[in-house]
Amino acid sequence: MPETGAHLIAKAPHRGPNAWLFALYPGLTDDNISQLESDIKIPFNEDYKIFLKQMNGFHFFVGVFSMNGFRHNYKRTGDAIWQPYDIITPNTIERPKDTPPHYLYIGSYNWDGSSLCMDTKTNKVYRCKRWSAEILNTWENLKEMLTLEAERIVKHFDEFGKEFDSDIPTIPSA
Repeated sequence: MPETGAHLIAKAPHRGPNAWLFALYPGLTDDNISQLESDIKIPFNEDYKIFLKQMNGFHFFVGVFSMNGFRHNYKRTGDAIWQPYDIITPNTIERPKDTPPHYLYIGSYNWDGSSLCMDTKTNKVYRCKRWSAEILNTWENLKEMLTLEAERIVKHFDEFGKEFDSDIPTIPSA
């Protein structure tokens, strides 16, 4: 286990000598979550706080689908690389101008760079176009999105984590 506490699951030598199919990051404290809310200036809903306490983001199938989290540092060497994608940047510096103020960017897909955002007022989760808040897909809540997306994405891969056909998009149908 890396010093960051990341749980690395299933080596993926077909993707690289140090690649893992799944990287899960240990949950956050209430103080970490409060700091993120303060930095982003968006209060998180309870569903998302519970998720962050259990898991500070993840990378699924070597980043095909990722959930953002709190980065403890920005080092890119050694075990420090095993951290989630930063949740602060897409909600501040890179936040699309058309984004409603109560939307929180929580994840992404590497196929097309589309983002996942959560409506902190309704708990709905949306897949939005890259660099826009234009909605492409909708889920009723975080649990539904995570469950349905895991079930959908796993069908793109064989038992060794190799993609059946890299030309078939790994994003949900719009």
